[in-house]
Amino acid sequence: MKRIPLILGFLMACPLSADEELQLKQNYSATQHAPAQVKATVRLPASVMIGEEIPAALVIENTGTTAFQIGTGGDYAGTGYPLRIEVKVTDAAGQVLPERPAEVFGNGGGFGGNSTLEPGKSESIEFPLECYVGFKKAGTYSVTVGHDLGWIVDKEHPHPLAHTTLTVTEPTETQAAALVGKIFARQPTDTPKDSSDMLEREWDLEKSLCVLRHPAYLSSLLVRAKGGSKAAVMGIGHIANTDATAMLISLFDHSSPEIVRASAEQILRRLPSREEPWQRPVPYYFSRLYQIIPLLPSAWDAKFEKPLMDATVKLWAYPDPDVIEVAGYLMQCRGGAEHAPAILAALQKSLDVYQAPRSGLHANTLDPPKPQRALIEALDVLRNHGWRTGTAGGTALMVAHFRELADNNIPKPSDDSWKFSMLTWIENGPPLLKTSALEAIPQPMPNEFEKPLLNVLNDPDWGVLRVACEVAGASKRPVFIRPLVQIVETVHETFVQNAASNSAIACGATLELWHAWASVITDQERMYDAISALIHGTIDSPPSEGGSGNSGFTRDQRFTMRVAWLDFLHEHQEQLILGKRVTLLDPEIIAALTGLNFQPDQPAVKIHFKNGSDWPPRPKK
Repeated sequence: MKRIPLILGFLMACPLSADEELQLKQNYSATQHAPAQVKATVRLPASVMIGEEIPAALVIENTGTTAFQIGTGGDYAGTGYPLRIEVKVTDAAGQVLPERPAEVFGNGGGFGGNSTLEPGKSESIEFPLECYVGFKKAGTYSVTVGHDLGWIVDKEHPHPLAHTTLTVTEPTETQAAALVGKIFARQPTDTPKDSSDMLEREWDLEKSLCVLRHPAYLSSLLVRAKGGSKAAVMGIGHIANTDATAMLISLFDHSSPEIVRASAEQILRRLPSREEPWQRPVPYYFSRLYQIIPLLPSAWDAKFEKPLMDATVKLWAYPDPDVIEVAGYLMQCRGGAEHAPAILAALQKSLDVYQAPRSGLHANTLDPPKPQRALIEALDVLRNHGWRTGTAGGTALMVAHFRELADNNIPKPSDDSWKFSMLTWIENGPPLLKTSALEAIPQPMPNEFEKPLLNVLNDPDWGVLRVACEVAGASKRPVFIRPLVQIVETVHETFVQNAASNSAIACGATLELWHAWASVITDQERMYDAISALIHGTIDSPPSEGGSGNSGFTRDQRFTMRVAWLDFLHEHQEQLILGKRVTLLDPEIIAALTGLNFQPDQPAVKIHFKNGSDWPPRPKK
């Protein structure tokens, strides 16, 4: 690749209140003001063609005689670029270009942290400019860049801002085809070492193709997409015009399930909401780096409504559950009552496949298998728009019917026949049918549901078990305390165990629940949750905002900690039986309960209080 000449934009320190400057957001950990002797420059290519990646860096230099700290940690949040960098781009007429931020699909923290900048030294904060702004036409643009740097933001101590200019050109069809070819040519041809290496290669390709936001790239990307490149589909999805939308819908006929799903995912990113035009209704975030938004309104036209639904209905014939799942998401956005039979048929097909009970440490107890969740949510949307089930039909219709009965916005039938069908299906049928029936049990719970619910608290499917725990807790009936406490002690899975514990408390459990959690301490995987539950449940403490922990204790140490908790529970049993918490001040007892007697600097659980303090306090030596 040709080398791109670099230019530097130099510091212009102006008050942050000036309209032409950036509005930096103060970081929560800021404790110092911007130092006086600091200089900022921005490193950018002198010129770029729309579609080329734009590597940039904000360079912070210490021009004084004393060192100072800068902070850049926790800056990415899963986007692939630093969120605390602020960028403002204006064209030759002084118009500010709209930001095109990447979608945040989960706060994963970031790289970096606090660092000390010595006199005469500099540090670079690299960032891809294409993730902050989208260039639509050629021209010369002014670029302003800043970062909070972990400093207090105020007018009296203005942050350094860096300014430069950037020349942008538009690609011809020939240049566009050449760039697409170069991007694919630089991909490794050897076999990936492992799944992590394969994912890194995919993301590298996707990042490059998602920058190709000019219509000139469409024809080249379509050729690659038809040839089986999922990354090329993502590239098409980032071009905000109706030609790209038409291409994505046409790819629904592709023979590869991966291409079909990728095309549907990109359509979801450009569908307008029914309620608020030009706002996306996206029901599900597809985790990919560099998902650039917004695309509306230029990417959608009403003429696509019928072709999209016609193409989506055909997707039900796919044997691949991933394809059917994304069809369900599309139906959530655009489906009507006329599509209910097709959705029910797809759901019935999935329910007819035997599902082994979900159990074990890493069982997915929150979601049914694909594509069931997307399909029932599509039916929920249809119900919200007026569709009703009736009562006759297979298990799929019964699932929809029970979800209808659980909807408090819909009046219940005048007779009690609906209760009898629920009593039957709470204990029978596939897991989704059981959970749908359980969630439809009315509260306050009628007496006839008590015995069946006690039976379901022994269900081998832990997803069903989790919902049964929640329903039992909603009833607040003491009869459920014993099985719920037993579940806490024996079913060592996060969501089931927490549901059982919370429900046991709602039903009135006290000392028996804390004994159950004490027994779990010996399980290294669940030790943190067990001790955390015991601390919050039995010890009087201020409101907290989370905690941290250390599971690196030996088996013998975990058993010793369990004994310490059992002694503590026995000592204070009269108080705990009454539902009261204990004021605990003895540092030796605190150390024994949290493992500080074994590891003075790393307790099994550390609670972070809202007042800024931690518990337990570090023991005195």
